Amino acid sequence: MKKFNLLVFGCFIFSQVFSQVNYVSQLNDPLFYGGKIKVMAKNSTCLLVGTEGGIFKSTDHGISWTNVSKNFDQATLNCDEIVSLGEVFYASSDPRNGSPNIYKSINNGESWEQISVLGINWIETIGAMSNTLYAVCGTYKMTEEGNQGKLYASTDGINWIPKATVWSGNWTGGDCELYTFNQNKLYLKLQNNLYYTMDGNSLVAISATGLNESDFSNVENIDGDIHGNLFCRSNNAILKYDFVAQKWNDITSGKIPNDFFIIQISVTDNAIFFDALNQSFEMKIFKSFDQGNTFTEIPISGNVLPATDNIQETAANTFIGNGLYGDVYFSSNGGDNWSSNTGQFMATYTGNLAKSGNNLLFSRENLGVVSSVNGENWATANNGIPSFGGMAYFVSELAQVHDTLFSLVSPDPFSETVSLYRSTDNGVSWSVFDIPAPYNNGEEFHIAGKCDSLLFINYYDIATANYELISMSIKTGSCVRPGQSTNVPVFVKGTKNCLFAFYGYSSNDYFNNVYKVNNFGVSFTDIGFNDLQWGMKTIKRIYKERDDFAGPMMDIDNINNYALFVIQDRSDGILDKLYKYDVKTSSWTELNAGGLPLNYVGNCLNYIGNNEWLLATNFGLYRSTDGGSTWAVAHTSGYWQNGIIVSSIVKMNNKIFLGTVANGMWVVDLSTGLVKPSENKELIIFPNPVATELSIVIPEWKGNPATIKIFNLQGKEVLNKTVMDNPICLPMKSYASGTYFVELKSNGKIYHQTIIKK
Repeated sequence: MKKFNLLVFGCFIFSQVFSQVNYVSQLNDPLFYGGKIKVMAKNSTCLLVGTEGGIFKSTDHGISWTNVSKNFDQATLNCDEIVSLGEVFYASSDPRNGSPNIYKSINNGESWEQISVLGINWIETIGAMSNTLYAVCGTYKMTEEGNQGKLYASTDGINWIPKATVWSGNWTGGDCELYTFNQNKLYLKLQNNLYYTMDGNSLVAISATGLNESDFSNVENIDGDIHGNLFCRSNNAILKYDFVAQKWNDITSGKIPNDFFIIQISVTDNAIFFDALNQSFEMKIFKSFDQGNTFTEIPISGNVLPATDNIQETAANTFIGNGLYGDVYFSSNGGDNWSSNTGQFMATYTGNLAKSGNNLLFSRENLGVVSSVNGENWATANNGIPSFGGMAYFVSELAQVHDTLFSLVSPDPFSETVSLYRSTDNGVSWSVFDIPAPYNNGEEFHIAGKCDSLLFINYYDIATANYELISMSIKTGSCVRPGQSTNVPVFVKGTKNCLFAFYGYSSNDYFNNVYKVNNFGVSFTDIGFNDLQWGMKTIKRIYKERDDFAGPMMDIDNINNYALFVIQDRSDGILDKLYKYDVKTSSWTELNAGGLPLNYVGNCLNYIGNNEWLLATNFGLYRSTDGGSTWAVAHTSGYWQNGIIVSSIVKMNNKIFLGTVANGMWVVDLSTGLVKPSENKELIIFPNPVATELSIVIPEWKGNPATIKIFNLQGKEVLNKTVMDNPICLPMKSYASGTYFVELKSNGKIYHQTIIKK
């Protein structure tokens, strides 16, 4: 006992000398709950859903959820596809950070192992049929075969057999997606065509006869059931494919009122759901349990709409889906009644975070503007913004210029009209800020940037068939079109002394150009980053809900006359790097950027003043106080989910708030904190940094077994140990230098700590 007291005292002394503990945590508030379900798979004991914010598991058919994204793709949590083979799950990640990765889990998603297909260059999509995993893979070959894409099959994710040829020659891009509906047919959409296979060796074309289109380019909601039926939505009808006659038949004609338009369908294992809306915005929801032969209307009680988006069948007569605000809804009676489990499934968008006065604000789909005075208590802030049916607010973008906030608002989800709204009281109230004619004659309006007292707006002008850039005075509302008219959107960023411009193609998640803006947009001057022209180095874009409206990943120190850019280098693999542009000398320099993890993925770069920079990566938030030359992680304690994508950074007092694409909001507390052993309730780890041996004191230890796991920066588990003693000494001499994450499970509680191995 005496030895233990001395150890605690030693921990306390060490913390007094070395500790500046900056905590990172995910904010917990009802307005951050929910999340968009993209895909689902299930086995005999659980179901997994893939989202842009990771993989979530439910063992009660969708009532409650836990995040099982640990050891998933360290570059991004975005899960595009997930399938099950017996009890084993396979999932693929978002291809935006390189080729899609495939991961395998044999323990219901608790851990994931990356798998590969030997001899191929990239994987486009995965699917499953007859207890076999399939993947469409592309190869570059300097042989007579040449470049091609093939369908590969595997029963274990390790050994692969080449099957049908999907394309020959260079990959031209476009849609390439496998659909897993039942065990007898695997469907493939390739560009504007649709196929199926029953053995993987041959692809049979699905006819477009009966569609309103001549091909599948504009067909939406291609879906199927476990009985082998294939459905799609085309124009104002749900169509079912007749495999014998090879044609599509309308199965909703005469079954819904004539003045209603079908806007969304969901096909599950044994049921079809669809939503219909009329011009008065009255909604009706229908379901069919006989493969589309008959439909019955689901009664809507009051003003509460049931789950209507991407409904999935989790068990007999049991369903989950997304509600109006992205909430995860649950029904156990065939979809007649729905409810949400509040406090569950935190996978929401907060990516356009802004600060005005002492208020933090962001917009969330259908909820409109969400605001907080202190970062803790959040509420909607839509006073003055028009609603849709009194329930939904379609705010697409937020921007702050000095003490004025701006938002782009649509009156309903189907309108091409966009209005600009302004708030001069930190988001408490909003009023329309009209874009004057002729600059309001267009569509696809987006906020292109800001500069001192000007707001830049880009839009597609129907008359000129070009994207037009306008600068708008935030005081008077007067507009000027500087003369930039192009066939792609324009983005600007900087200050009046140094304003940069970028042309962004909607299909690219990068910019291969950068210009200096003269006279607030009158003319652009190429600033000579020649490597961009060859596509080997590209300027990354911030991730947004609509990536085609995403700006550059850069910022500027106006006082010291330089800007930093996050550049993706594809000359030898895919690496993110930092480049510095000196405004005075018009020169570029690659920064060594010491302290950043190897193979980090940059997500958001922000200058916060006083020569201080912040860079959000997949491994955490990093800070530099010397212009980007050296970096250190900004949080030495707490848990950071590898792969989350931060798309906005705001500093308020001593806290850094991080808005993410699909993981709610995170906060890093920069206040100096001490690791105190008071009441022995905190996980005490020392020394940190560690050279040879690590000591760990378990909080509130009661003599029960505890489990300690250590993960490296890549998310790989390097230690898994059950211990019976307290304190614990772990040898660390053999570990490579770098950052590690410690996870301790004891007495039903989980503790996390970050350590650095010298």
